[in-house]
Amino acid sequence: MSTITADTIVARDGGPATLTGQHAAKAWNNIASSAGTPSINDSFNVSSITDNGVGIYTSNISAAFSNTSYVQHWQQNAAGARYPTGPWTATSTTSALGMKCTDGGFSNGLDYPVVGSAHGDLA
Repeated sequence: MSTITADTIVARDGGPATLTGQHAAKAWNNIASSAGTPSINDSFNVSSITDNGVGIYTSNISAAFSNTSYVQHWQQNAAGARYPTGPWTATSTTSALGMKCTDGGFSNGLDYPVVGSAHGDLA
């Protein structure tokens, strides 16, 4: 059996290698926001976040998506209780993922720690 060891794999044209048979997240981040001032704990393909109000955030994407038909998944953690978040579609673009964190009744915006990902095609 042969072993291939590499630090970086790129396509022949120098761009990102195409995954075959796999669909990895093209962007994700873990936001700490329970203190009211959000910050990124860790991320992939996210350059920064914008605080748009209580529980409303935009994750700014480093390498844009090719269209706005990507899928987002966000989850907030409130003292052990997990509620899904709804995408704040007013700010979701090819280069920004919008989200709004709410209480269990989905009515009030709240600052909670958030983790999320987006799946789609990069431009």
